[in-house]
Amino acid sequence: MMKEFDPRDPALRSDPYPIYRRLRETDPIHESKFGYIVLSRYADVEAVLRAPGVSSEFYRSETWTARRGVRKVQSYRVCRIGC
Repeated sequence: MMKEFDPRDPALRSDPYPIYRRLRETDPIHESKFGYIVLSRYADVEAVLRAPGVSSEFYRSETWTARRGVRKVQSYRVCRIGC
């Protein structure tokens, strides 16, 4: 396992490819201390994007909300101004 992946690290901005390579080789499915998962292999990303049960609505995940200490969002109402 590599050291903690930090997307704010200045080294990542200056030359990200060595860090990406280390992620792929040593920790391809990295669980960040920031509360998200970093996938570094194409096959893993493709599998997640094609999985029918995966959603970008992470805030509805009980695991995510419990980790973050956030109340689960019950529903959202979308309306035009004035409704």
